[in-house]
Amino acid sequence: MTFRSGFRRTVGAARALAALVGLHACEGGDPPRADVPATDAVAADTSVATDAVTATDAIIATDIFTDRPAIADAGSAPDAAVADRPATPDAPANLDATAPADTPTPVADTPVTPTDAPAGVGPAVWTNRNDNSRSAAVTNETALTVAAVSSSRFGLLFSRAVVGQIYAQPLYVPSVNVPGRGARPVVFVATAHNMVYAFDAADPAAAAPFWSMNLGPSVPNADVGDPAPCPDMSPEIGITATPVIDLATSTLYVEAKSKEAGAYVHRLHALDLATGAERGGSPTVIAATVPGTGAGSVGGMLAFDNLHQHSRPGLLLVNGTVYMAFASHCDREPYHGWILGYDAATLRPSVVYNTTVNGESGGIWQSGMGLSADAAGDIYYASGNGTFAPTATPPQMGNSAVRLRRAGATLAMVDWFTPFNQSSLNEQDYDFGSTGVELLPGNLALVGSKQGHLYLFNRDRMGHFNAAGDTQIEQNFLATANEEYSNIHGAPVFWASPGGTLAYVWGESDYLRAYRFDGGRFATTPAATSTAMAGTGMPGGMLAVSSNGSAAGSGVVWASIPIDMDANMMTVPGVLRAFDAADVTRELWNSERTPADSLGSFAKFVIPTVAGGRVYMATFSNRLNVYGLR
Repeated sequence: MTFRSGFRRTVGAARALAALVGLHACEGGDPPRADVPATDAVAADTSVATDAVTATDAIIATDIFTDRPAIADAGSAPDAAVADRPATPDAPANLDATAPADTPTPVADTPVTPTDAPAGVGPAVWTNRNDNSRSAAVTNETALTVAAVSSSRFGLLFSRAVVGQIYAQPLYVPSVNVPGRGARPVVFVATAHNMVYAFDAADPAAAAPFWSMNLGPSVPNADVGDPAPCPDMSPEIGITATPVIDLATSTLYVEAKSKEAGAYVHRLHALDLATGAERGGSPTVIAATVPGTGAGSVGGMLAFDNLHQHSRPGLLLVNGTVYMAFASHCDREPYHGWILGYDAATLRPSVVYNTTVNGESGGIWQSGMGLSADAAGDIYYASGNGTFAPTATPPQMGNSAVRLRRAGATLAMVDWFTPFNQSSLNEQDYDFGSTGVELLPGNLALVGSKQGHLYLFNRDRMGHFNAAGDTQIEQNFLATANEEYSNIHGAPVFWASPGGTLAYVWGESDYLRAYRFDGGRFATTPAATSTAMAGTGMPGGMLAVSSNGSAAGSGVVWASIPIDMDANMMTVPGVLRAFDAADVTRELWNSERTPADSLGSFAKFVIPTVAGGRVYMATFSNRLNVYGLR
């Protein structure tokens, strides 16, 4: 089931009050903003590069409890001198938001060269939340120590102007062979205007992108919602899922939604990292049809709905396949949870999966967190409100965490967990899957929910369903202030501190909390809480953590969060905060202490990208901010 008009409330006066104080996020939902110009029709780029992509993956996870890096160090060099922050125009001087799409000249593959990076530092951030476990942890950061971040040297280095809201996490590669420039560190930014940018990640004077591409005219938000327009994303809908990079082939995969001649189209693009050129076979139109009698089906067949379906979770690259997951816009029906896989080399469709093929809803939105994958290639998702019938053929898996295994052209469910109160969660719009499934060492997995609970379970015996209570799983506990007003949207992050592993979570209308974790269970009383409180309403803190392994004085928790307002259905000012990971009562720095460091408008569900001694932060103010040591 799904709530209608974006605001189903059936639990009495307390929930009515919650609706007034701060509306809860709907599946795939995102806030509007007033500072983006009206959507312009932009011609779709259909140019095709002549070179094909090979199917080699770069799937390297970070062990968040040890000092094991995600990939080999990509070389280092001292930071260049940083000039004062340049003025930020409304749009890049060389970019006309209404102009036809850029069509860079196709060139031969230009592979990443991690051994030759004169200005790049540290490993790549090639996927949402850093790795396929979705840890959001950087464990080899040596520059951004507690002492450095708390000093007057840390602050805004420069900004990069873009067109459109940034819903996707910025990605970073420490060394790309850019034509005419040589090996440079590059940060990749994608926006709701269907723009993709490749910026110099280190040079404050390099305001113009190495390249920019428009991937088609965006969809006006007036076209979606129940009722339309959907205020979650305004004024346009385009790229909202974090892209993924194949380092071995220097390819950036991007999902873009567009409206062309009155029709709605989803496409998967494969772009050359160095030039932005489309790879061979790119782009490809996303489409799928499966047998089913669920909402929106016709004659026993269920087709992927180009208007209603929305790709919010970050893309997943595993075993030569690019996976995309879908939910809805403002819960406008009919919709389902879809996972679609395309061959990374050819961009041909290869895998189709639907969560509720004979039911309704069950969207996979996960507050932007990508599908996760283990070392064997099994895939994990957490769904939102929807039909729950696990013994049906096929199973209908609303409000559930599911482990999938590739089986030819589909994904087979091999294990699953559903909370005992799933029916109540469904009725009250407390999506179980408000975060994705975070994979932890020791074969464990963790999910956070809108009800403010953390669910810890073993991946090999996920627990299925127990109507008497969730006693069959490792742990289920309330990790935020209360069940009604403290949704979890930002998945927890972990640091193996000198005194033991700590987990951090920041729910709505709550304080940042640090919990001790012994590798098997959480201590349910916080070890520490911040003095800074989240604003009233959604979404709480979107977290990342950086450290130099377990070294004392190296752990920093980074949080992007609204300053003091509810970011649901509206654009609000944001703040980037940094805390001592060993003691979160100590805030090291925040972007609003000095006007020159100010973040701008909060980018909902986007975590900070920490890479190469810098922090790359998306905003809804038509710019990417880059923070670091001056």
